Amino acid sequence: MAESLGLQIKRSFELAALTREAKIILSARGWRDYQLLDKHFAAQRRDLERNYASEYQSRVETVRKRLIDGRAAKTKEFKHRFLGSDRFDANALLRQAHRQVRTHHAGQLQGLEKRELGAKAAFLEQQRRLGRTRGKAQASFAKVARNNPDRSPSSDRPRTRARQRR
Repeated sequence: MAESLGLQIKRSFELAALTREAKIILSARGWRDYQLLDKHFAAQRRDLERNYASEYQSRVETVRKRLIDGRAAKTKEFKHRFLGSDRFDANALLRQAHRQVRTHHAGQLQGLEKRELGAKAAFLEQQRRLGRTRGKAQASFAKVARNNPDRSPSSDRPRTRARQRR
């Protein structure tokens, strides 16, 4: 079933917001990894589109055959041959097959977009966590060095060449 236009717009804005946030918070290496993720999903989208275009007629034929088989199944109700309508309207079956193939393709694209949104959000969350922990070891060591006289530079120790140059 096709997604509503409002949900499609919402997901597009969420992807745009994630990209904007990525530009702001990511380092050069993180941005490069984010762009690789973006290229990965663009390639998957391109493959889906290419396969859809090249296999469209065969997909329609497969769905049409399945619809015919479903309609040809015997039912338990009895209708006289001369009464009622013919259940095999070729044009209606073909239209329905086209509609089902397009709906299935739209669902595949929406699923890919959902996976892309989830992967990018998870990547940004991971980068935020890394950013919060970056420099903590250095800060902890500096704090211990300030509070522990054995680790802090002492005035009665001889100065090394590196410390004398300052």
